[in-house]
Amino acid sequence: LEAFRAGVTTVGDASTNGVITARILRESGLRGTVFQESFGPDPRVARERVAQLRETLSQMREFATPLVTVGASPHAPYSVSAPQLELIAELALADGVPLMMHAGESKDETHFMQRGAGRFADGLRRRAIDWEVAGVSTIAHLERTGILLTKPLLAHCITVSDDDIQMIKGAGARIAHCPKSNAKLGHGTAPLASFTGRGIPVGLGSDSVASNNLCDLFEEGRFALLQSRSREIGTDRAGVIDAAVILNIMTLGGARALGMGDQVGSLEPGKQADVAVVSLNGAHQQPVYDPQLALVFASHASDVSMTMIAGEEVFRTGQFTTLDHHELEMRLADVRRRLSTSS
Repeated sequence: LEAFRAGVTTVGDASTNGVITARILRESGLRGTVFQESFGPDPRVARERVAQLRETLSQMREFATPLVTVGASPHAPYSVSAPQLELIAELALADGVPLMMHAGESKDETHFMQRGAGRFADGLRRRAIDWEVAGVSTIAHLERTGILLTKPLLAHCITVSDDDIQMIKGAGARIAHCPKSNAKLGHGTAPLASFTGRGIPVGLGSDSVASNNLCDLFEEGRFALLQSRSREIGTDRAGVIDAAVILNIMTLGGARALGMGDQVGSLEPGKQADVAVVSLNGAHQQPVYDPQLALVFASHASDVSMTMIAGEEVFRTGQFTTLDHHELEMRLADVRRRLSTSS
């Protein structure tokens, strides 16, 4: 519902229950790749966890359509062992499964990867899990384990060096930039201008409502632009992000980041008819001298008047055509009531 209302036609969803998520995407008409998450910091259970992942992916494929793609997500470098990463990379390459992974998200992760220290290491010790310290950056670790060979979608990439960025570029990997989540969690600011300057496909990510209260693509794009400019103060103005770059990231860049740039992301002959119509008539948008500037600096999800996916309208002027808004609200209220009662 939030995606349709905000003009979002395509998502990449890292899900703990990919079967349900894939089914819901198919029923609603939302386009996207559902990445089934895989956890397993203990190397002794690597083969078992990958066997479980393989079985879940098989179940998810029953709901695959031209709009719904099945993928996998080894969660993060601190929650999945190196042997499990290697096995997942082999599975992805053999079966053509797209991968998504959280990477380079925090200083805690860097301390853990390079020195085997910090809260992630402490947590594994409490669980009596023997972890071999990588001794390198997260990106170098992903190269060692074969993950980069899959050209994965990497979420965050805050704590990345120039060498790391070059490895990402050289591998053909993509980045999901999550500026609001990164800020809310206090993890820092990713070098967005470095990503776009090197031609790395970049899309915007929310990192879910667990760490980002809104899935508003306009707000995310605006925050990304302002945060990037703040980071780049004092540098060469030629490298500063502008509205045109952000609008590209919100559209074709996001499609390319999900490996769908040949299908969606721009209005061209031969591509799918994914369209968002945005009204520029609001008082908060006036005066409109440049539509790109008005979209990026002054617009919100509430300004979207119509969303179309593959030529089918899913939202128009407050009405949803494939989902019952009121029924879902009642179900959510019931869940909230039962959780409140049980606690």
